Amino acid sequence: MSNLGRMLEPLNKKNQALLLTLLTYGGTNWDHLLSFLPEDLHPLLREKSEKLSEIPLEKRVPLCIRELRQLVKFRPMVGLEGVEPSWLVAGFQGESPRTIAVTLMHMPSSVSNQIVAGLPKEIQSAMPSRRELGQIPMEVLKRVRRQFHNKFAHMPVWKESIDFGFEDLVMLQSHELILLVRQMGVHELACQLSSMGRRALAQFLRQQPGQLAEEMMTALRSVRPEDLINEKNAQAFLRRNLAQRSNMEELCQKSGLYRLARALIPMNRVFVQQVAQRFPRAHGRLLLEFGSHISEEDLKDPQDNLRRVRDQMVDLCLELARRGKLNAALVEKRPRHEVPNESPTS
Repeated sequence: MSNLGRMLEPLNKKNQALLLTLLTYGGTNWDHLLSFLPEDLHPLLREKSEKLSEIPLEKRVPLCIRELRQLVKFRPMVGLEGVEPSWLVAGFQGESPRTIAVTLMHMPSSVSNQIVAGLPKEIQSAMPSRRELGQIPMEVLKRVRRQFHNKFAHMPVWKESIDFGFEDLVMLQSHELILLVRQMGVHELACQLSSMGRRALAQFLRQQPGQLAEEMMTALRSVRPEDLINEKNAQAFLRRNLAQRSNMEELCQKSGLYRLARALIPMNRVFVQQVAQRFPRAHGRLLLEFGSHISEEDLKDPQDNLRRVRDQMVDLCLELARRGKLNAALVEKRPRHEVPNESPTS
């Protein structure tokens, strides 16, 4: 947590954002805006604002903006706003420019701009203006949006919590999920390489780039017998991808997605689709493909093994956050494990 974040405690996230917005955009006489807020908020906000006002303006504004960005990274996700834009771009194929414009008109500009940038130039130029859309009856607008929404799993709304569990993976940003599965892939590869003879393993590691070789060696030291989930099928997956001449970074990504697909075995179909939709479409489709090829033998894995893998992913998320790789909001979270009295490591 940042120093500014500590200064804002114990305000909840909503009131923190409110105070930061007032200090940043309210001008020099921002404090008169407090009169428009509920009276019970006045003492809390005034106490915090007095401390923050001691920071010179030229330093305070950048600090407040940075903290605001951290707060809104875990914004509520409803419907299409929570779907990674590359899925939406693909979903618009075959749709008319008018339908696309109607669907985008109430989305945050940060999302709609990414989607428009991915559309063909001729579609972009043919999209009607907001003024033209204003002449369409509201009922028609809602019907068009509803039809497009139905192409995707409805995304959840994030709720403030002191802990973090496996089902909260769906709240991570796409680049964070990619980093997470890459790290999981290193561990998955280490699990399979652990059965190699010492000489063959040493030769394999010498062929890898220095940083990846070090990561592999660290992961190999942490491998435990219970980490080897259905070893036969996992090794078949590794051999198949090596035969396809996947480079090692690509193989790390694929192995992480494979491990995630296995962890998702018992989860309901909607949740699996939600997780896939948070990845860029290429990654999400590969995750769904791996899940669709899980055999009956895979389904016989003891449930405790799969729970342990999900707990490992939770711990890895929190560890990456502590190292500054994932959202800073996770640093203060408590892991919510499925296997009691155990703290798995990756």
